Amino acid sequence: MSRLEELHTHVRARHYHATFEPLFDDPGKVNLYGLDWIVVGTMTGSMKRAVHTEPAWVDSLTTQAHENYIPVFMKEDLIPIMGEERMIQQFPEAFYQCLEAQRTWKK
Repeated sequence: MSRLEELHTHVRARHYHATFEPLFDDPGKVNLYGLDWIVVGTMTGSMKRAVHTEPAWVDSLTTQAHENYIPVFMKEDLIPIMGEERMIQQFPEAFYQCLEAQRTWKK
């Protein structure tokens, strides 16, 4: 049983996501079992110069997620690394459903 499968037996939720930030190494093959969304970012703050992120690492995660029909959200701190034309900021379907439900709330 993978770590994610094990986690799902102990943590009960409708939706799961994982963040890969800071992405400081090649993630290799990642088990994305049961995830509804991934978020990718790099180091920010005082350590941002000490931790480097490669575009290929971000591409690898994105490809793996999309092969599993998982949306990817790249944080804005990746713009200098990926370039605006390669940025992906997708949301899971549940996010849009939540927004629709909130529109009906009395304010």
